[in-house]
Amino acid sequence: ERSIHTGMRARDLNGKIIYVNEAFCRMVGWRQDELIGRQPPMPYWPENAIDDIRSIHDRILSGSGPSEGFELPFRRRNGESFTALVHEAPLIDDTGRQTGWMGSVVDISDRKAAEEATLRQQERLQATARLVAMGEIASGLAHELNQPLAAISSYCSGALNMLRANARAADVQPALEKAVEQTRRAAQII
Repeated sequence: ERSIHTGMRARDLNGKIIYVNEAFCRMVGWRQDELIGRQPPMPYWPENAIDDIRSIHDRILSGSGPSEGFELPFRRRNGESFTALVHEAPLIDDTGRQTGWMGSVVDISDRKAAEEATLRQQERLQATARLVAMGEIASGLAHELNQPLAAISSYCSGALNMLRANARAADVQPALEKAVEQTRRAAQII
């Protein structure tokens, strides 16, 4: 029992703590003699979560608590918050009668921090991927638009040169029609 790192906490059928191991005491920062005999609210329940924790606590005592492990916010004696993974099971005496509840408690703060860091990293990677995609789209759009714009510029320059040389309108018209056609092409690209 002293070699395990999992906190163990036993409560009677009314929710009073009847046992805690050393690992649980190290986890929360209160001594065994300070916890044994305590009734809810427990000193390791954060003030801002007392109602939520009490609700789960009452569900467990009534036998309708979560059947699998569940996460709860806990508070150390020094005020530091941490996330605990709790598994509760009926505490059965040697006659087969339920006398309370035995809970195993594991501090999963490091795991939660690693999960959050991984999530933030994935979000940054997704943002970078979106930026790369936008860059590729912008590059492709610039390339696609560059061709009709260059053609428009060439046709308009040719038309201007023809007008400066006193060309007839009929001679300039094909160049201007091609410029208009390229303008439509650019609009379709956009």
